[in-house]
Amino acid sequence: MERMKKLVAALLCVAMTAAFVPAFAVGAEEESTITRSEWIARIVETFSMTIENDDNMPDNYYSDLTEDMDCYYNILVATEFGIIDLEAGEAFCPDEAATREFAAQTLNFALLFQLDEDAEYTFAEYETVTYPDDIQIAINRGWFALEDGYFLPDAAITEEEAAAMLAEAADVIESDKIDPDYVNTYEFADGVIEVPQGTDIEFDGDTVTIYDPDVAIEAGDIFVVYNGTLAVALVAHDVESIDGALVITATDEGAEDAITYADAQGSIAIDVEDFEFDEVTTFSIMNTETNESEDMTLTLMEINYDPKTSTVTATKKITVGSSTAGTLSVKIKNIDLDYNSTPALILTADTEVSTSIDFDFGNITPAYRAHSRSAA
Repeated sequence: MERMKKLVAALLCVAMTAAFVPAFAVGAEEESTITRSEWIARIVETFSMTIENDDNMPDNYYSDLTEDMDCYYNILVATEFGIIDLEAGEAFCPDEAATREFAAQTLNFALLFQLDEDAEYTFAEYETVTYPDDIQIAINRGWFALEDGYFLPDAAITEEEAAAMLAEAADVIESDKIDPDYVNTYEFADGVIEVPQGTDIEFDGDTVTIYDPDVAIEAGDIFVVYNGTLAVALVAHDVESIDGALVITATDEGAEDAITYADAQGSIAIDVEDFEFDEVTTFSIMNTETNESEDMTLTLMEINYDPKTSTVTATKKITVGSSTAGTLSVKIKNIDLDYNSTPALILTADTEVSTSIDFDFGNITPAYRAHSRSAA
């Protein structure tokens, strides 16, 4: 009888174990792959990337992307923000797995982390990958772990890795936000003259005018003035007293160590009249079918300022090779410089770019023609 009880108990144990096996088997299935399009969608969502007007969407140059695809919008938004580094005509491969290198490059493009100049690569494949700096940054920040010294750039990212990377990105975004009521704190090196915050000051290139000053500044002195709530350290080269104001020719060269501590954040409105455009900019453009390349040069033609709208418009001539190809017009207004002690400097502005291009790339027919308009 006792043996019968033990046999029944054993059978019940086997039956119960068998009942739980399918549940454990389901939970042990291999986790799903994060595709390239899904990863891009997560970046777009994390950074709240949007294009306000569909007319400003970039052209779709990807050979395998069509408007009816669910990932179409997010991929083009990421393209507009420069996240995706692919040549026109190449395939995006939206359903392929997001690899470690792809994830590192795309996320770091949005975060803008940079390696120190003397940094060394710590992974074995640094000579064969496309984005060694982004990979090293990913390693340094703990996004990925090496395996016996190898990064494995083509390995698919895991859900755990993706979640950790985007969580840090969200923390960085939050840390960049500016508190308008923040009380800034600065400490200065011995001998640095501080012009009290709230003093009436005017900046004009390398000239600083201090009205009704209550400090004395002579040539050679290192002094600090405030642009809003931002402390700016300068070296005085020439000082004049005109109608009770100090007119100082000054530069920041030599004042690098004047501010010894800063816990500060804020936002400064930049005068668009002081905004500078490059006189000449040169790009190399290539026909992806023939690999024929030409130099495209943008030459500044004129700058106009509208004081009523505080808008500056710069017009540039586009030259391809020796031929004039069109014009580029850039309108900028509402320029703000956000700063904090992370450190971060973030320049934002309302911009509108218009282009009119019409040129023949060598002897290729038909000529490339494009008319585009984008705003952000």
